[in-house]
Amino acid sequence: MEALNNAWQAASQEIYAAQQQQGTDGSNPQGTTDDNSTVQDAEFEEVHK
Repeated sequence: MEALNNAWQAASQEIYAAQQQQGTDGSNPQGTTDDNSTVQDAEFEEVHK
């Protein structure tokens, strides 16, 4: 179990370092910077089984 924790910690550090190099903090995963974007409701239908 300790080996798994160590591997996860190393992988997490690599991911964090890669994000820092790219200059992203993950707050905008879509990469859109358009301030004119609008939100619309989608039509849907509930299906009961």
